[in-house]
Amino acid sequence: MPEVFYHKLTSNDKFLVIATDGLWEWLEPDSVVRLIHDHTLGTQTLSLYQPEQGTSLLDVCKDLERRKQGESKKPLDENSATHVIRNALGGVSGGTERQYERLKESLQLPPGMARHYRDDITVIVIHFSESYLSSIAEAEDHCGF
Repeated sequence: MPEVFYHKLTSNDKFLVIATDGLWEWLEPDSVVRLIHDHTLGTQTLSLYQPEQGTSLLDVCKDLERRKQGESKKPLDENSATHVIRNALGGVSGGTERQYERLKESLQLPPGMARHYRDDITVIVIHFSESYLSSIAEAEDHCGF
């Protein structure tokens, strides 16, 4: 039975995770949030920093500090959903030789046997535009919602 929640989006919301129970069997919700947050920080370190026009020096310093903190979290995966699935299946522990060992073992199980060791895992991560959410919140405040 699916679990359905209602949550009014605020400017504090950064992303939405939609996932099958196969993910939640391996990872706690707090771990998923941390993984996505860390992946996002790591991804930011790979892109060219271009502050928006009119950004204060203090905001630039804060942005650069966040990027610096994320340098140690440079992602192996292109997107956060892949990052979460790989972590759920154990593809991150050990050295480079053993990094994908558990993941490969899990994915190579025959179809009839795989069901006894892992459930199907589907993950969708939707990243929200902070500026868009802020503009909605401002409009709601202005209109009295």
